[in-house]
Amino acid sequence: MAAGSGLTAAVDLTLTRTIVGATSPYTSPSGGAMWCSLYSTQFTAATKAGATEWTTGSDTNYARQALGTGGTNTSGWTINAYASGTGVVITNFATLTQPAPSSSQTLNAVGFCDTVGPTGGNIDLFADLPSPQTVNTGVQVIIAATTGAVFTIY
Repeated sequence: MAAGSGLTAAVDLTLTRTIVGATSPYTSPSGGAMWCSLYSTQFTAATKAGATEWTTGSDTNYARQALGTGGTNTSGWTINAYASGTGVVITNFATLTQPAPSSSQTLNAVGFCDTVGPTGGNIDLFADLPSPQTVNTGVQVIIAATTGAVFTIY
């Protein structure tokens, strides 16, 4: 399966309906809060859904991590204006650090959700890794600020 990234199908549909006036305006996540989630499988390119999230059952240390700075859970994104040939570039401005897993896990995708979980809520953005990565016990998943999660919308 080809790696993909972007808005999930549900958010895509909601935004499209909002733009054409078919529904009320899109409601952003509560207070702009988003949480980073990790997945053992990729999202399917055609539906932009279907990935399997790590759980506290398979990793007792797993918890979605707040995307924000200074101890607050703010939106955590820098969104540049549309540029011809570039699109709209959305970049995280906060480093995200996941606790080291209690048992080895496979990392295949990262998502950004509107609830802390540990499961549930809506996945608003996702990024598939080009190939699965093994995350061994004692190793943290770190998404660096400004280079770790970059989404481009054309």
